[in-house]
Amino acid sequence: MKVKNEDIIKVHYTGKFENGDIFDSSLERDPLIFQTGVGMMIPGFDKGVIGMEVGEKRQISVPPEDGYGDVDPNRIIEMGKDKFPEGHTPEVGMQMELVDQHQHAIPATIKEIKEDSVILDANHPLAGKSVVFDVELLEIGCELPDHYHHHHGCGCDNESEKDCDGEGAGGGCGSGGCCG
Repeated sequence: MKVKNEDIIKVHYTGKFENGDIFDSSLERDPLIFQTGVGMMIPGFDKGVIGMEVGEKRQISVPPEDGYGDVDPNRIIEMGKDKFPEGHTPEVGMQMELVDQHQHAIPATIKEIKEDSVILDANHPLAGKSVVFDVELLEIGCELPDHYHHHHGCGCDNESEKDCDGEGAGGGCGSGGCCG
């Protein structure tokens, strides 16, 4: 039996940059379980597992347009230092959480500190990067964990049955797993 769209599958994966440096892996934790073709994963990963058979190992190369997207200059934000809580000293590399007009959390990283402002990058940390996944298919036809049943896959973290606007912070992928 081969993986097809809408199958629920279980995989182990290791995500790497093109130079071989590992950015994520399921090998030291539970395997990743997801439903193919419904937007739970980045498109390149999703398409890459189609046709696999249980026990098969495959390397999937994912360019930015099928992964975490290109860097969007509109997600580079300048924010006044006066917007930070008193006693909070911003530092380059520090992670922050912004909130959009729909009250969705948007992770951002401080990229630069100016005299009166801070430059934040709200792009996915892997935006603009080509990545490679080493994937092993463990099972086809398994059950999704309960917390996935209403997952929208767009990064919105909306766990209700109501539709979201599809514009979450996750760049088209769910929360957790290889698309973080």
